[in-house]
Amino acid sequence: MKINNSLINYYQEVSSDAPAPGGGSVCAYLIGLSIGLYLMSLRVSIKRKKFLELEEKIQNKVKSDIEQLEKINLDILTYVDKDIEVFNNFMKAYRSKEEQQILKETKNCFMSPYNVLLNLFKASDIMLDNYQYVVKSIKSDLKISLIMLDALYKATKENIEVNVINNDEELLKLKNEAYDKMAFYQNKISEVMNIL
Repeated sequence: MKINNSLINYYQEVSSDAPAPGGGSVCAYLIGLSIGLYLMSLRVSIKRKKFLELEEKIQNKVKSDIEQLEKINLDILTYVDKDIEVFNNFMKAYRSKEEQQILKETKNCFMSPYNVLLNLFKASDIMLDNYQYVVKSIKSDLKISLIMLDALYKATKENIEVNVINNDEELLKLKNEAYDKMAFYQNKISEVMNIL
């Protein structure tokens, strides 16, 4: 499993002449790192005096949000491997020339980055709700996390776009709804960056 590989091994596989791991796997990995950096910023901040002086109710909510964000992020990271598996299944179907199997695996290629995106929406809700608790001394890490997330929204959109089956109304509907939601979160990230 790639997720348990060392970073160097993963890099060597990505930079090799093999088609997988490719963009979907790399996006999932980088999203995981971006959220991880955000989590670090928040975890450092909740140990500081300023945070510990807040109402207990707020402290408990933020700590609960951290746990929830960690779970979401671990799910996103499973797509480092899932995306490779989906691509390999597609290539197997493509070689078989069985039209129904190719169609099925093409839909799976769409659903992999789409599911990452759904998780990213959930993660963004939590992140955009708690950024104000990050202390000044570590805001640069928070900013880097948000800059990366904005770019990774665009990259995930590309992974979805390349796998859209144009005559599949269900996939087109999912895509359009996701893109509308994505625009909302990218605007929110931009607003937060202007505040920071």
